Amino acid sequence: MTWWARARGLASSPRHRRLAAACLVGALAIVHLALAVSIVRQPFDVNRYPAADRAVIWPLHHDTVHRTGPGADFFATYHAGVKLARGESPYDAREVPRVTPPYYPFRYLPIIALTLGTGAAAIAPRAAYVAWVIVLELVLACSIALLWRAGHALPWKVAYAAALLVSSPFLLELHMGQFTFATLALLSIGALQLDRARPISGGLAYVLAALLTVVPLAAIPALVRHRRGRLAAAAAVAAVVATNAPYFLRHPGDWTAFYDRNFGPVGTDGFHGGNYGLLYVLWKLFVELGIARSFQSFATAWQLGTLGVTALIVLWRKPPMLTGAIALMFAHMISYKHVWEHHASGAVVCAVFLLLHANAVAWRGRWIAVACLIALVLPTPFVLVDPRVAGQWDPLPSWSPAARYLLPLCKALPELALWILSLVYVIRFPPPSDAPAPSGPPAPAAAAP
Repeated sequence: MTWWARARGLASSPRHRRLAAACLVGALAIVHLALAVSIVRQPFDVNRYPAADRAVIWPLHHDTVHRTGPGADFFATYHAGVKLARGESPYDAREVPRVTPPYYPFRYLPIIALTLGTGAAAIAPRAAYVAWVIVLELVLACSIALLWRAGHALPWKVAYAAALLVSSPFLLELHMGQFTFATLALLSIGALQLDRARPISGGLAYVLAALLTVVPLAAIPALVRHRRGRLAAAAAVAAVVATNAPYFLRHPGDWTAFYDRNFGPVGTDGFHGGNYGLLYVLWKLFVELGIARSFQSFATAWQLGTLGVTALIVLWRKPPMLTGAIALMFAHMISYKHVWEHHASGAVVCAVFLLLHANAVAWRGRWIAVACLIALVLPTPFVLVDPRVAGQWDPLPSWSPAARYLLPLCKALPELALWILSLVYVIRFPPPSDAPAPSGPPAPAAAAP
């Protein structure tokens, strides 16, 4: 037997294929952890330090080069805990005397400040930030483990794990200490578990997602057509109201601050080089066409229309809760005004879970979804077009006209395509009943007796 025949024999062995897949995923995990360590070891306000002190990913992203960090978004929550301990408003961006590393204004629910913020503020900032990064890594590991057990072909399992482990936006999420990935991963896990008739674990994951940020509440239309989903949706709404309404009733000014930061009018604040949303690209087109005055009305109609049409289709076709929720999340991504590059970490996890169902029915549209997933996972060409002047708040004037469109479109176009694909899937493959949706490839037909 020749060496080539022996190699083919080994490659065809299921045991050796599993071993090769495990080795590949393990190697990617080691690379991922090495990059994560390089992120958390950075000094705070890293842009004031030499390049040797910066993470490997530093030159790849607008928000690493031109914004404060690492951990500036997480330290918004830390700052909120400090303010509460002093009897002050967590939505007040001032902090005197200053104990928190560089941070952004707090924009989450009061329960996050009362629990996560207060707990984080009880320990040193560095330890709190590292602990949050570990939480994000655990959510990532749980997502990979759940996808690995989905029953699909081995190459797809490896692809799911690889997409999450090498996701450039997720590494940016670690740098910023953000909530997006954890929120949408918990939403996807919860919806999948609800589809599989596991209401306790599914409902708990969905409630946790809704408490982290209110965005998962937009997925309620995907849940209410199913009995288990109605219970989970009711539990999430009850948890959000019960844990936050008493605080807002005692502090109405904080309700105004929370509402304005998250649901205020669709203006042009935040429309700068760090915005990677479709609405931002459309605004640039309105400006160049000389019709910027009509953008406010268009943006409001676009946001309401996109979410409204998606919700109506989901309610009409009654798809599995997972695919319905993903369609609504992509509708939110392409219609919200403040979409940053790290938000693509949530788009990646939604795309992977969408592929989980698309592969179960061997849908041809999955290959378009794979192409979109690859575009979301890879970094943008930012490193090729930006002069990387640390401390420069908006580098947009230094970019070429083409780069001003290219960078946001690298994420906005795949998200738009995935929204369309998710709607097509919802329309073409609704479940025949309220029975659990399939979680793996179709079973082979039974042989005739």
